[in-house]
Amino acid sequence: MPRAGPILLVLLFVTASARFCPDGSLEYSQGNECIYAVDADTTYDVAQKTCREFGGRLVQPKSDTENAFVSSQKTQVLKNREVYIGVRRQDGVWKYGDGAPTSVGYDCGIMQGTNSYWTSSPCSTKRPFICTFSDHPCPDGWAYNEQTNYCYYTPMGLNWPGIYRNNVSFDLGEQYCDTQYGAHLVSIHSAAEDQFVKDLVDKSVADYSPGTCSGYYWLIGLKDGNWTDGTPLDYNNRDDGSPVFGIRDSNCNYPKWYGLQISHVFRTYICKKAVNVVSVDLLTKLDAVHEAAKLSRLTNKPFALPEFIAKP
Repeated sequence: MPRAGPILLVLLFVTASARFCPDGSLEYSQGNECIYAVDADTTYDVAQKTCREFGGRLVQPKSDTENAFVSSQKTQVLKNREVYIGVRRQDGVWKYGDGAPTSVGYDCGIMQGTNSYWTSSPCSTKRPFICTFSDHPCPDGWAYNEQTNYCYYTPMGLNWPGIYRNNVSFDLGEQYCDTQYGAHLVSIHSAAEDQFVKDLVDKSVADYSPGTCSGYYWLIGLKDGNWTDGTPLDYNNRDDGSPVFGIRDSNCNYPKWYGLQISHVFRTYICKKAVNVVSVDLLTKLDAVHEAAKLSRLTNKPFALPEFIAKP
């Protein structure tokens, strides 16, 4: 829901489950982005910079459905005022903006106030704007498990010629998950999660050895009966009492975790991390922009990014 008061900073949700954007939101862009409108008059450059501070950009409608949704928010939230969107027109050709500073010869794109059509405007004209930023729960290349609400990754896909560069010991695999991805080697806590991880393994070998056992082991985070992420050993699929374990692809017909010695060198490993959440930093910035917009409205002074955001 919009905040109370004369200034409206509306956060609109984009995932079907409304889980990864701030509360009080609606779906947008088939669940790929969060979108919010800022009711503060400013130039195109300041609007774009504000959006980029949230890791996003000015909204870029790419279908009739998205354009209609943006128009509806312009109507409901911004009372049919003209708003900046992330497009420009040069020499009569519309192009999506790239966030670079505007210059002479460029007209900035706006959505008209009384309809959903675009037109061009001097970039220095001050008006409200609408931003979007990613709401995806996992980084690119990671698999999301809705049941566990965690992200999973194995750094070996279809580029099998590079496989020998991935050889790792147990300790090195854990170090890579930590330092490169902010994660741990995967821990597994149910038969369903076990199957999810095995499906991930199968996808990584699908084009390499269809229908045949790859012969490799995917390192998991169990060492001497303890998970490296500190979670309890509440599910057990070990085949023996070995110190470390690997998962084999389903073509090998070995559903148990394969026990190996601590000295074993694994071809690759599986990392696991918590989903992305709305960070304290983002919420702080959203609140600060809301207050700056409110001050601009109340005092009739130009909108400006809060000082702690505007600093390079």
